[in-house]
Amino acid sequence: MAGRTISYLRSNEGIMNTFKNVGNNLEKGGIFCFDFIDANRLIPEIANGKELTHEATKNGIHYLRKSYWTTHLIQGMDFHWASTYYKKEEKELVEIGKDNSIIRTFTKDELILFLQLNDLEVKEIIDKASYAFPTYVMVAEKR
Repeated sequence: MAGRTISYLRSNEGIMNTFKNVGNNLEKGGIFCFDFIDANRLIPEIANGKELTHEATKNGIHYLRKSYWTTHLIQGMDFHWASTYYKKEEKELVEIGKDNSIIRTFTKDELILFLQLNDLEVKEIIDKASYAFPTYVMVAEKR
């Protein structure tokens, strides 16, 4: 489960249902991997708000995303992510879209408990750099 997909499962019920389905569909010894945003490192960093610009070029076209993050803290350690997307034309930025999301972060211990409750055992936790978020990859095995 890639791309910090778990961050969009904001309720404990959603996480439990997801892990239950994973556990039900893995054979004993089967592996489940996913990445997540680390609450312990991100939430203090964005407590007073944080702006971030991400740039990329594709097929000779330059794009920018300007994001603003603020804590939300309604369902777990969640945050509000507001982004505006631009395409650079000549010396101007032309707005091409907006995105507003509420995203949940997790602690390692929190996810270990969710996994254990669903017959999955953590085998490895890997600290993985990403372009913006402090991220871990968790590797779990069906017991």
